[in-house]
Amino acid sequence: KNVQYLKGVGPKRAKLFKKLGIETINDLLTYYPREWEDRSKLKAIATTRPGEKALICGKIKFYDILWTHSNLRIFKVAVSDKSGIIYALWFKKGSYRYDVFAGLKKQLKVGEEIYLYGTISPQRYNKQGHKEIHVEEYATKNSIHLRRIVPFYSLTEGIDEKFFRNLIRTCLETYLPYTIDILPDDLRSTYHLLPYQEALSSIHFPRNFGVKEQAYRRLVFEEFLLFQLALALKRQKVKKTLKPHTYHLKRFLLTPFRQSLGFEFTKAQKKTINEIFQDMQSKYPMNRLLQGDVGSGKTVVALSAMLLAIENGCQAVFMAPTEILAEQHYLTFKQFLSPLRGIEYALLTGKTKKSERIKILERLKRGEISILIGTHALIEEKIIFKKLTLVVIDEQHRFGVIQRAQLRAKGSNPDVLVLTATPIPRSLALTLYGDLDISLLDELPPGRQEIVTLHLSDMQAYEFVKKEVFSEHQAYIVYPLIEESDKLELKAAVAEAKRLKQEVFPNYRVGLIHGQLKGHG
Repeated sequence: KNVQYLKGVGPKRAKLFKKLGIETINDLLTYYPREWEDRSKLKAIATTRPGEKALICGKIKFYDILWTHSNLRIFKVAVSDKSGIIYALWFKKGSYRYDVFAGLKKQLKVGEEIYLYGTISPQRYNKQGHKEIHVEEYATKNSIHLRRIVPFYSLTEGIDEKFFRNLIRTCLETYLPYTIDILPDDLRSTYHLLPYQEALSSIHFPRNFGVKEQAYRRLVFEEFLLFQLALALKRQKVKKTLKPHTYHLKRFLLTPFRQSLGFEFTKAQKKTINEIFQDMQSKYPMNRLLQGDVGSGKTVVALSAMLLAIENGCQAVFMAPTEILAEQHYLTFKQFLSPLRGIEYALLTGKTKKSERIKILERLKRGEISILIGTHALIEEKIIFKKLTLVVIDEQHRFGVIQRAQLRAKGSNPDVLVLTATPIPRSLALTLYGDLDISLLDELPPGRQEIVTLHLSDMQAYEFVKKEVFSEHQAYIVYPLIEESDKLELKAAVAEAKRLKQEVFPNYRVGLIHGQLKGHG
């Protein structure tokens, strides 16, 4: 059922809900709170402290309306309990057309009991010697917004917390009995998980924070389980799909390549190459993640796989996330492949000149180019391979699912090798890349310095950089954007370089390099 047909929503509000990704009642019930606030503990007026948030309950003695010079109106209500008296304050901009406090006057009656939640004024007492509370929430009877742990959601303009909270409560009361628990009883019992209906209700309106954590654990468990099942099905499907190509170790390229390197492969590289070659010689497509620190030798492993494809009359493609990285890989390939004869390779990015681009595309279609290196420009429809059988993707998390699928579609069930230098624990890698087999380069070649990954605050990292620069070393800082973006709340390289020069490293030379700079040489 569409949320549009819920009471109080309608077509106009439904558009706002769609912004939040909420279109159905199930979307609404599974739109979980971002945080929770404990409004359950009632305090006596006398025990409240300046600046704290508190829930109090007392009888309304009288009310008054005050004006300020800035046309701000204050609705002031005297409330008392056995321990003392406090003034509750509401603030609104005045209007000459209508009474801005008409609703409050109607709801709040002298002599009635009222619950108030808000911040106790930082000033200990007002001029009359009484405490004041700036009201965030109030109720004259039982309310889901008070006297409990209250949920808060990430919303958009036009949908307020109270309305959304009430809507969630109504939907839980009406539709919760129709939800289905997909986890078997024995699985829930083994992992001590709450039933789904209890978890769904408790994540929104928990009795206490302990129950909230149990609900969170149950829902997270289910999400991960479904994610893993989806990956397992995908993996199973790939494993059952035959590929039209195969490879034989002919070694007329691989042996000269290995001899020309000038160094021996590490044990980890040999093991990884063996795993990749076994996959490639299988009748099913390879889907493998190669993980290793910078400097661990992923490039020569990937090149070995490409050379096996080329030995068998096939083509390979290498996609990098940025033009700078694509150019760096092209130069590295040039260095490694120059001793070998008969291997044609090319670089294709957004910067490639039109005349050169046309030549590359023609030669690629004829099968004259064996290895094509580039960025996401490789996925364009005009780029046609004669026989693409191996796709290598560098740092796959930088590409969308559609982009990767478009590149794979350039061949017929090609083998896929994904490279990453991101230090992911094996258990997490299995979760993130459950549809891939995993190879790990956990050994650095002789003479390569070990990579140490630390998690630091900005200032800790900057202090670390200062110490290294003082020791006559160099440092680089990577940002995900070049210019500032309104859509993405990420630090931009240009703005940060300027700030670092002026504020953080005024005594050091700070340079800036990014993909939009003109290349030289």
